[in-house]
Amino acid sequence: MNLALYSHKSTLLERWSNALKWHECHAINWSQVAKLAEMEPLLVHWETMSTEQQEQLKGIALERPVIVLTDTPDMDEGRRLILAGVRGYANAFIHPTLLPEVVEEVRKGNVWAVPEILQAILKSFLQSKPGQTTINYDCSQLSEREFEVYEMLMTGASNKEIARSLKITERTVKAHVAAILRKTGAPDRVHLIVHGVT
Repeated sequence: MNLALYSHKSTLLERWSNALKWHECHAINWSQVAKLAEMEPLLVHWETMSTEQQEQLKGIALERPVIVLTDTPDMDEGRRLILAGVRGYANAFIHPTLLPEVVEEVRKGNVWAVPEILQAILKSFLQSKPGQTTINYDCSQLSEREFEVYEMLMTGASNKEIARSLKITERTVKAHVAAILRKTGAPDRVHLIVHGVT
């Protein structure tokens, strides 16, 4: 998979490239962004972007997968960017073993951010849309346990909270969530919660 990397800091570009050594990474300048293939993931360093570029990024994020890496992650900023269409939000100095995981999740069409940011997004949706009735996903194929996990997902509970409540491991919760997404056709847990299921 080709990855486009944007930063003015050569040390960061080198760090990201080394962490993503199984991918073909290309450091680009801002003028090259418009020429990227539609599905080519773009990793950008937030602090090296101008205010104008940061605004342009929101439009770009609607057309291709974008991961924002920042020196100082902020809950509100992360929430705003994810809601604007950015698919990944993480620390620019994320551990090298985690960066490939971020890229892989985004490549699959999922959203990746620290759990606190995802939980804040989910809870804000739940609070702003009480009694939501919009139905897009079918949960009739879920097992009894998967439906229990689904019901907790709908409250905005994290994997850790679900595991504790159901007395199962977080790994098992992740497996159930993956099965729920597969069976319902929801691209990620944010879409599942926002749009609901039957």
